[in-house]
Amino acid sequence: MTKFCTGCGFENMDDANFCINCGKYFGGDMDLRNTNSDNNDPNQNHKNAAQLNNTNNKQLSNNQSTIQVPQKYSDYSITEETECFNCHKNSFIHLNKKSFLSDKWAYFCTNCGLSLEKYGNEFKLTDIYDKNNHMWELYNSKTLTKEEWIRIASGGLSDKDQKERDNQLAIQKEKEKELERKQDLELVIQGLTKGEIDLKTIDSPVILKKNEEAYLSLPHITLSEARAVRVSRSTGSGASFRVAKGLRVHSGGGQSRSVSHDEIMAIDSGIFVITNKRLIFLGSKKSVNIDLKKILSINIFKDGISVQRENKQKVEYFTKTNKHSMTFTLDKRKQTLDLEGYLIRAIILGQIAKL
Repeated sequence: MTKFCTGCGFENMDDANFCINCGKYFGGDMDLRNTNSDNNDPNQNHKNAAQLNNTNNKQLSNNQSTIQVPQKYSDYSITEETECFNCHKNSFIHLNKKSFLSDKWAYFCTNCGLSLEKYGNEFKLTDIYDKNNHMWELYNSKTLTKEEWIRIASGGLSDKDQKERDNQLAIQKEKEKELERKQDLELVIQGLTKGEIDLKTIDSPVILKKNEEAYLSLPHITLSEARAVRVSRSTGSGASFRVAKGLRVHSGGGQSRSVSHDEIMAIDSGIFVITNKRLIFLGSKKSVNIDLKKILSINIFKDGISVQRENKQKVEYFTKTNKHSMTFTLDKRKQTLDLEGYLIRAIILGQIAKL
């Protein structure tokens, strides 16, 4: 005669106590130390050891076969048997204990020993045969949702750990992105300064000279220059007498003198144009035309530049350029950069290098 396994349907010998295909226990008296001789189940050694050492195991009936469960579940009843999400055998039994106040639920796999107890909508891991298992090493005695346990059994993490890992990956990705951006920026600055990056020509708001091309036109740029400011300061000598409350009379002489100092003052607001030959500023009050060949120095600021040129004593400041941006493409990566002073200077130096 033969015995069919209720778990997988495999045909076994009539006197078999375990299914030789899935390892399901059929019940009956036997020496558990010999059950692994014809079974390749990697959990069997852990299961046998647990069953040999646990003399308090209890056998429950599910109307088809007798199932051995831990003693703590001896007063539970079996409601159904499903596939274990850890070992994927049809040996995951659902246990229920009804009481006056509430029902208790537990889940036990007769193949891998996975044991969970339900608390509300979450489940606590209480045991498993293989203590080197990923689930047990990271989450023994932890209470998590069913979805989390299924993910963990497949090598995943709990929601909390996954969130922390995602945050770490996001931080790492942002660091890599920032490093890539800095490297691209260095390449852009180097290429612009040497004139190796070809800029697109634009329609110029000014009349261009022969062979002149415009590359940048920025509106709402402020032109500033140093202006002398005079302040009068007075000095006095002699005595001071109080004649009434809040009233004093001074005697003696005094003198005043005028002190002058320079302050950077906004002169006008207008359009700032960079061509391959000139820097041009078109304002409502003043216009500036600077030949690139006559530029002596360019100082940079976060919001613009200052230019010192031949035959002009005062430095000219062009600010608010950082309100505009320009997009560069490097190795199919697009980088949009604010036109701060260092970029404006690099563009100008690149055009000077081509003269």
